[in-house]
Amino acid sequence: MDLLLIMKKQITLFLAALLIPILFSAAQQVEIKITSDTSHYLIGDHVHISIDITTDTDARIEFPNFVADIFPPLGLDWIKSSSIDTMVDGNRKNYHQTITITSFDEGKYQFPPIEVMDFDSVVLAVSEPLFFEITTVAVDTTSQLRDIKQPVKVPLTFREILPYAIIALVALLSIGLVILLILKMKKKEGKTTVKVKVKPKIRPDIAALAALDKLWNKKLWQEGKIKAYYSELTEIVRTYIDDRFDIDAMEMVSNDILEEIQVKNIPPEAYKILHNLLITADLVKFAKWDPIPDDHSRCFTNAKQFVELTADKSNTNPEEPKK
Repeated sequence: MDLLLIMKKQITLFLAALLIPILFSAAQQVEIKITSDTSHYLIGDHVHISIDITTDTDARIEFPNFVADIFPPLGLDWIKSSSIDTMVDGNRKNYHQTITITSFDEGKYQFPPIEVMDFDSVVLAVSEPLFFEITTVAVDTTSQLRDIKQPVKVPLTFREILPYAIIALVALLSIGLVILLILKMKKKEGKTTVKVKVKPKIRPDIAALAALDKLWNKKLWQEGKIKAYYSELTEIVRTYIDDRFDIDAMEMVSNDILEEIQVKNIPPEAYKILHNLLITADLVKFAKWDPIPDDHSRCFTNAKQFVELTADKSNTNPEEPKK
């Protein structure tokens, strides 16, 4: 009888030892939720993403750190991140942060899942992805067109003119000083060498199309050299943009190129083609994305179409590239 009682106590202690960690881990549960104020936005609207993480008051977590560089490959532009607010309710603590982003291209977008880790880099919780759509404003073609009002002429005051007059005086003095220095150097050295940026003799679109044909014949992506293929493809397009639009595209990131070229009055179709090409290339080069073969040929076709749609054909006798 005593032996049976002892065995019951041992079994009870064994079950308690199993249940205590389970109950403790349940008490340590971490929850994360991401929401937005709506799922439909207009182009250029601010999209406010709310991030809420709930933990025990004594739990130690690493709050996700959002940087601006992760958003351009997703087709999004980062605007700002709010500070992290905390609120304690009993034995539970809530962390809240708002991420503000936007986009200037219509389509369906996904805010990626977010991981919450402890200080040992152990994943405690993962959020669901957040989906939303960005559309353009419908244009009312039935409304009557009105003449544009001319600007109202307002006379300038002396206080408004004074800063410009000072700037002009300083500029003239600076120019005069530079001329004196040049004349002095000319007397000392006998001559002055002036470096002039030489424009390419070949028309930019013809040079770009020839370079694209050479790239296609190399068969880089067919041989598995995916990153090298996209690097050379975007280099050809960037060189064309530099020569055609006088934009220093070789020294810019993709978003800066898109902003600069948007004011050059290119066809909307050409802008969309360039946007898709640069974003795909960035994903391959920086996010190690592995596209399918159809994507490789489509990006090559997009590059040729962009050059052909934006070519300046006013020069009717361009020098052909040497074979």
